[in-house]
Amino acid sequence: MSDPICHIPPVAPTPGRPTVTIPPIPQARPDVNSLLATVNALRQAVLILSGAQTTTGQNKGNEGGFFNGFTSGSSNKGTQWSEQSRAVEKVRIFQNDDKTSENWVDVERINSLTMVDKNTKQTWKWDYKRKG
Repeated sequence: MSDPICHIPPVAPTPGRPTVTIPPIPQARPDVNSLLATVNALRQAVLILSGAQTTTGQNKGNEGGFFNGFTSGSSNKGTQWSEQSRAVEKVRIFQNDDKTSENWVDVERINSLTMVDKNTKQTWKWDYKRKG
């Protein structure tokens, strides 16, 4: 007869595996500032989980990357990119692309967006590619 085996994990964490605290990730709302804040928080979480950044925000290696410091507006002291211009259009979207449907929603679609780097004055432009 074999010895009994306990399948209940130990209460203490396994030695050698430090616990990592991930900062909260804000819920994205349909505006540029909120989306950028969420993307930046997700990027920070990935850097922490991969060991490239500590939980205090100190980078351990390549701290570059497209979204590093990328935000719209001037509320963040580390802001590198800011919105220079945008063109929007109101679009009605129908359920199942059926124009006769009574179910639809009006959305404001960004057709072009221009961002500028405050340090290098480099610009980044995005244009919506239309079907057809």
